[in-house]
Amino acid sequence: DYGTVQITKNLTGDGVTDWGGQPYTFDVACTLDGSTGNVFTKTGITLQRSGTETTLTSDFIGPIPQGAACTATETSKGWATSVSPSKTQSFATILANTNVGVTFTNTFALAGFTVSKAVSTQALDAADHPVAYTGNYGFTASCKIGDHEFLTAEQQSFTLTDGTAKTFTGLPTGADCTVTETNT
Repeated sequence: DYGTVQITKNLTGDGVTDWGGQPYTFDVACTLDGSTGNVFTKTGITLQRSGTETTLTSDFIGPIPQGAACTATETSKGWATSVSPSKTQSFATILANTNVGVTFTNTFALAGFTVSKAVSTQALDAADHPVAYTGNYGFTASCKIGDHEFLTAEQQSFTLTDGTAKTFTGLPTGADCTVTETNT
């Protein structure tokens, strides 16, 4: 006799609308007392939303022999900040003609940062007045996870003047961001 497993993926957090559209990949492996190795393995189970849905459900995965103990592992979490309860879950023994559900929740938190320009000088002109720096200062910025760039071309190159700032918001937490001043 056999049973099945079904994976449910819940997507939550402030960043899910913008950053929750990546594929989520899972592997299922099951063992059975008295058997050597896995009695059931399925890899590359992929769930991906087709719109704005925040709950995704796999087809029934099986057939898995009755009495098997299984684990499900999320092998690709997209751009999620966290996965709960954990990336690998062990779950109940498979019963004949029964489906066992396992749920993963991915949370998408947002982050941001601000770049400020301040020019500090003790310079004085010929009349002994402080010298004001009124020029533009160029910057480049990048925020990536892997090879994916999250900043638009406009955001990647910008200028600031003394005493001004540029704020970046709505970025996925965990992105690797760098800022470089191109003329100092």
